Amino acid sequence: MSTTIPRETAADDEDSRNCGQSSAGAKGNEPSWKALEAYKEVLSNVATETEHVLAPDYPDTSRLREYHYLVNTSRPDDSPPDFLEFSIERNPSAFTGKVGEILDLLSASVKRRLPYLDFADRMPIPIEFYTIEAEVAEFCRLIRVPVIQASEGSFAVLTSANPILTSHAETALLTRFLSLEAPAPVFIPTRTGIEQWKRICRRHFAS
Repeated sequence: MSTTIPRETAADDEDSRNCGQSSAGAKGNEPSWKALEAYKEVLSNVATETEHVLAPDYPDTSRLREYHYLVNTSRPDDSPPDFLEFSIERNPSAFTGKVGEILDLLSASVKRRLPYLDFADRMPIPIEFYTIEAEVAEFCRLIRVPVIQASEGSFAVLTSANPILTSHAETALLTRFLSLEAPAPVFIPTRTGIEQWKRICRRHFAS
């Protein structure tokens, strides 16, 4: 799995500025969707499932408890990282050289196989989709699951390093559209490398 981060291009910089303006607009307006409760529930559930996979080989009795506290006390303007990222940053020596193996374990725990996109960080930001689907953009920012390709009303490709997180994001977004009795795009969950995912989040969400 490649973890090389390509140098930012001028086009990337422009995309990031435009997307940052769109995200700021989404954060400035109170979403009709209860994004706060939604993101906390998703991150907490993902953490519990991810910990179930990590615990046998990477035990840490207080890791999950501390993460749940972090989620419950977080604010929408400062949402916590995904549990996988939190775990690695908390104890990097335990995960050094093993991230690829862990991502494979997490992928195997998901009921269906998600496509792996090594090129996900080279996809242009779907600014128009984020602008039209402001609630989707806000939710994706809160849980750090970017949309890397989209056609409004047709499909949206989601990605993250943690396939459990991407799967939960798809379910939450579909549930939201169903609650509105509105036509939903086909949400396509995928996975990518952890460095690619971090790069995409920086570009899409300035985080």
